[in-house]
Amino acid sequence: MSQAVAPPEHDFCQEMMELTNAFLLCCQQKEQLLQQEAGITSVELRALRALAERALPMRELAGALELSPSRMTRVADSLEQKKLVHRKRCPEDRRLCPVALTPQGREALARGEGVLRRFQEQVKGLLKEEERALVLRVLREFIAAFRRGIEACSPGAAPAAEAEPQRDFPA
Repeated sequence: MSQAVAPPEHDFCQEMMELTNAFLLCCQQKEQLLQQEAGITSVELRALRALAERALPMRELAGALELSPSRMTRVADSLEQKKLVHRKRCPEDRRLCPVALTPQGREALARGEGVLRRFQEQVKGLLKEEERALVLRVLREFIAAFRRGIEACSPGAAPAAEAEPQRDFPA
C-alpha cells in the first residue's frame, strides 16, 4: 500500500504575487476604460479634481498629488496639450507657474468622474455591504503591511508615510 501524500503547503507569497498582479491588471483595464470614455488618465483626473476649486502653482499641485516635480510637469504638459488646463508662464521658475482648469478641463473632469462613478457603482453592486467593508479594511491593512515590508527591505530608506491610500487606485 502506498502512503497518502500530503498536499503541498499553501504558498502565501506566490498567491499574494498572483493576486497582486491580477489586481494590477484590473486597475490597468479600469485605466483603459477611463482613457476610452473620458480621454484622460486617472492621474490626470486626480489633477483636474485638485484644480476644480482654484488654480494652483505646479509645486503645490505636485505635492497634493504626491508626484515628483518631473512627473507633475509631464502630467501638466499632457493636460495642456489636451487643452484641459492653462499655465501662465513663469520664466524664472516653472514650478511656480499657476495651473488652472479650462472650460474643456471642467467638462473632462465631469466625464471622468461619471466614468469612475459608474465603474465603482458596478463593483459596489457586486459585493454585499459586509464584503465591501471587509475589502476596504483588508486593503488598508495590506497597503500598510506592504509599505512596512518595503521599508524593512530598503536599508537607509525613510519610513513609509501612513497616508490614506488614494480612493481611485493607481491613479
